[in-house]
Amino acid sequence: MAIKQRKGAFDDLDTTKLVPGELVITSDPDKVIGKTSAGDIVELATKDDLDNVIANMGAVRVENGRLIFSSTT
Repeated sequence: MAIKQRKGAFDDLDTTKLVPGELVITSDPDKVIGKTSAGDIVELATKDDLDNVIANMGAVRVENGRLIFSSTT
């Protein structure tokens, strides 16, 4: 089985054409999107996305391999 990957502008993305396991890297804005074997579309968070969430939430910890965000206010 070959690894499939697409690239291009986000506005040109048609997620209905993705096959399970395929990744898409968009150039405007910078995003990484994939299709799961269940047919769900997922978008990976960037470091900037996570930095913003952590800054807005105030606290983060890892429990059982999951990020847990809690407000400090």
